[in-house]
Amino acid sequence: MKSRLQDTADKIFNKIRGGKTAAAVILAATVVLLAVAAAFLIIYAPPYPPSAADNLTDNLSTPKEITYDDLHSRIRLILFDYNLTAEHLSESVSSAGGKLEYTLALSSVPREKMRSVEADLFNLLNLNRMSPELLPNMVRGENTQFIINLIFVLPETPVDNLTPQPYPPAEDYPFGVPFPPYGKGAIALLIDDAGMNLALADRLSKLNIPLTFAIIPHTTYAKDTAELVRARGKSVFLHFPMQPDGYPNIDPGEGAVLIDMPQTIIEMLTDSNVANIGEIDGANNHMGSTVTADAEKIRQVLIALSRHTDTFVDSKTSPNTAAYRVCKELGLKCAQNQRFLDNENNRAYIAKKLYEALVSADRGGAMVVIGHLRIDTVVVLETVVPELLSRGYKFMPVKELAR
Repeated sequence: MKSRLQDTADKIFNKIRGGKTAAAVILAATVVLLAVAAAFLIIYAPPYPPSAADNLTDNLSTPKEITYDDLHSRIRLILFDYNLTAEHLSESVSSAGGKLEYTLALSSVPREKMRSVEADLFNLLNLNRMSPELLPNMVRGENTQFIINLIFVLPETPVDNLTPQPYPPAEDYPFGVPFPPYGKGAIALLIDDAGMNLALADRLSKLNIPLTFAIIPHTTYAKDTAELVRARGKSVFLHFPMQPDGYPNIDPGEGAVLIDMPQTIIEMLTDSNVANIGEIDGANNHMGSTVTADAEKIRQVLIALSRHTDTFVDSKTSPNTAAYRVCKELGLKCAQNQRFLDNENNRAYIAKKLYEALVSADRGGAMVVIGHLRIDTVVVLETVVPELLSRGYKFMPVKELAR
């Protein structure tokens, strides 16, 4: 059966044969060209345009190039997550015939952890679509040992520093805790309980990174601390005292909001607390597990605060907190604490928590992390921040994470 297009072409050709006008000739040629183009499209064009899914499939079927340095840093990150350091592993690199062989050996690792490490390493290679030549030869021994061999084709140009840098002994690290691998994670450090120790505030505010100091009102050095840290370009938050679950055995201090206070008193307390510190960039709760879990009470607090700042950080001192949700409902800029650095006054513990936060931020995005103005926390930050910056990690003002 002829198509309409073919019928039209036949009629025009018949007119040409009958000696019709030159216009008919031109029209006939045009129709022929259109017919050819239509036939080509029908035969060769796909039934629908390529979709994003098609492109993704194409990308997945094409092996990605991954350098030795890239893979080595990712392997180190996996090992760090499992707290595997020098005592558990050895690494070696050799090159011959234009190829580089990297060997990683783990030992004295609990069997369950070994299985997880093996799975993560295998998935790392799979996700990077490594060619068969680069897939690992994995051998598990009888005594919780694990060996992985990787072979890389070397580029024509020389590659420097191919040998993995050995893990130094634990005692060579500050506080005996290995630094995290190189990364790009960013955290916003909120330093709570400022206002009681001006000397520590002076030391910490000299660090050349963005810091946010949360100052408890009506403390001995509240206003002095605010003026000092602000002069050094740091942010100032009101560390707003609120009733905790253990009240009255646990005292949140002067200027605290209590659960039975009316709105008018809360507004007066808020104004007084802010006046005691001066201009503020934001606020977060000091204690307050009872108040932040009561949606109506924390709403009253946030409404009173909104006359002084548009930013609030929920310290998450209670698993039942409603502060972040209510803050968002009121249209304020809000953030949540995602990790405490110093629940223990132990420098190794603090360093470990800091590194864990940076690695987590490297994977999942920037986060708010709370520490306290204590000597151990200050010493750890003074000691390790320069090295962390050199490894690519960043620190940012808390206010930048409030949304």
